Amino acid sequence: MPPCSSWPYNFTIILIGILQETAALAARMAPYLLLGFAVAGILRVVFPVSFVVKHLGGRGFTSVLKAALLGVPLPLCSCGVIGPAAALRGQGASRGAVLSFLVSTPTTGVDSILATYGLLGLPFTVYRILASFLLGLISGGLANLQKDAVRASSDGKTSPCSVCGLPGVHKHGIWDRVKAGLLYAGVDLPKDIGKWLVIGLVAAGLISYLVNPSWVEGFAARPYIAYPAMVAVAVPLYVCATGSIPIAAALMAKGISPGAALVFLIAGPATNAITIGIVGKLLGKKSLFIYLSTIIAGSVLLGIAMDWASASPAVPLSFHHIHTGSSIRWWEWASAAALGILLLYALGLEPLIRKVAERAAKPDLVFSVPDMTCEHCVRTLESCVSGTEGVERVWVSLERKTVAVKGGDKERIKKAIEQAGYTVSEK
Repeated sequence: MPPCSSWPYNFTIILIGILQETAALAARMAPYLLLGFAVAGILRVVFPVSFVVKHLGGRGFTSVLKAALLGVPLPLCSCGVIGPAAALRGQGASRGAVLSFLVSTPTTGVDSILATYGLLGLPFTVYRILASFLLGLISGGLANLQKDAVRASSDGKTSPCSVCGLPGVHKHGIWDRVKAGLLYAGVDLPKDIGKWLVIGLVAAGLISYLVNPSWVEGFAARPYIAYPAMVAVAVPLYVCATGSIPIAAALMAKGISPGAALVFLIAGPATNAITIGIVGKLLGKKSLFIYLSTIIAGSVLLGIAMDWASASPAVPLSFHHIHTGSSIRWWEWASAAALGILLLYALGLEPLIRKVAERAAKPDLVFSVPDMTCEHCVRTLESCVSGTEGVERVWVSLERKTVAVKGGDKERIKKAIEQAGYTVSEK
């Protein structure tokens, strides 16, 4: 990279340089990310929401421990975790179990764990997993100190099925479960994290090509400035656990300490405006304070501990292992191409097909569903509405937060959406 002090460069040269850095990072992540998608599809079927609710519905510290253990590998973002958390609370889970799940789940997932290993190495990956688990335990333990009068709801609602999205107890055959896992791994999960993954990769490419290492020397020499700076950037800037990894890797390559990068990797994925509002509504203001303070203070303290361990001769580990310098092998480029095709379909082609089909069919009714947040919501709404008597076709738009329907009775459709746990109004 030519030094940034000799500006202005030819715009084409700058653009090519940024694209090269972005492509290199994508190639490093792609094999592990694709493997993570596959494992996530398996986990989605093996550990459905009903399984999580069943095992975390208690009210002691054991449920907090289980929530943290189950939350770490589950591939749910901070929006996708809201539905299971609400189901847990409705089934009588303690504040502590719900908060532990809300903290440990979005900060890691099997896809982000494998991607972290691909870019940042094994020691950093293990530390990140332990950090998420520990923060889940701490937040849950503190929340359980509060008086908790909430009991299981008696409205008869159950958590949605991970295969069809419908509430209620029922069974599916092995082929239905396999299809659901493939759909989640190949479409739903890429759609949920794809936007933020692309943003993260492009941001990392910009940092890698344009940021001169001398610009961040002050942060490297004074890490006590870097930690709060990472918090200030990460908390308002929502990125998913996977999309934040290339940004952290690029910052570390420019001189930011591993501990400061860890602060960004924890505080960014765990917090966003939607989750903050839901935590306050679901668990109360005291739990919201515990949630935010645990994430912010905990990530900083764990970042300091990581940097101390990295610098100490008594700890034979290095957290500076960044896979960005060596040559990229053919199978990494092939994986990057496969990932690109997957994201192109999930983010571009599939929504376009839905939109064209909806316009061609001219739906009879359109409903607004403001609290749908992810692709799981889309699948749930498609299933519950299409199963309503008289309904011929259903189109759900996450971008517009609408459900368009051809055929069926308006009141029956609204009731089906409400029974699935969503707020609905006719447009």
